[in-house]
Amino acid sequence: MFDTFGTEHLLTLSIIALIQIGVVVYAGKFSSEKGRNIIRWIVIFGLLGHEVVRHIYFAFDGKWDYHSTLPLHLCGLNVFLVAYVLSTKSRRAFPVAYFWAIGAIHSILTPSITDNSLSYYYIEYFFGHSLIILGVLFLIITTDLRPTLRSLHTSILVSLAVIGVIGIFNLIFHTNYMYLLYPPEGDNLAQFFPDGNYLVILILAGIIHYYLFYLPYGIHDFLRRKKLFKPKLDELT
Repeated sequence: MFDTFGTEHLLTLSIIALIQIGVVVYAGKFSSEKGRNIIRWIVIFGLLGHEVVRHIYFAFDGKWDYHSTLPLHLCGLNVFLVAYVLSTKSRRAFPVAYFWAIGAIHSILTPSITDNSLSYYYIEYFFGHSLIILGVLFLIITTDLRPTLRSLHTSILVSLAVIGVIGIFNLIFHTNYMYLLYPPEGDNLAQFFPDGNYLVILILAGIIHYYLFYLPYGIHDFLRRKKLFKPKLDELT
């Protein structure tokens, strides 16, 4: 059984944090534009390459199953979305990738895995999720892409639409992508949700997280408007 916040987990989180901080600080403070582009493409190929290798390994190990291996969880979809935003710097797509990265953060903090050993599955799980987070952090640091209040609401609607589509897929093919039918295994936040209202609580918790992750930008915008508005008030007094 995976020991959440046990020695192996904390060591893994520490390594992830050190690598991400190092890459982000280097890209934001010391790297040239050419260096940033090299890092950007490394992350893109890392995201897509990991997804390809993952399916090949699962297939050769006899564990590939359309019921669980397709990239139809939120993080699986975000692999392609983050890679797309990294390659195009799309202002429309970035907010969705940003808010969906919340899922990757939760995935490494409260993993839905049961294997506590340093196996391929352990490594690929944390590598894939941490690369999503790194891609979003890289975009925040090296570009002017950011979510707005309007894009926050759009991201919620997009997420609900995707949940609807994946929910229909689950019903047709008897799968549990995005954990819409029942909670994932492992010691994670879903264990605290009441059984009867699991899906409703899951969606509400997701929306609350969206607003929490928008909050730093909202505070920044509020303080900026207040600072710009103050000189106008001084002119009137």
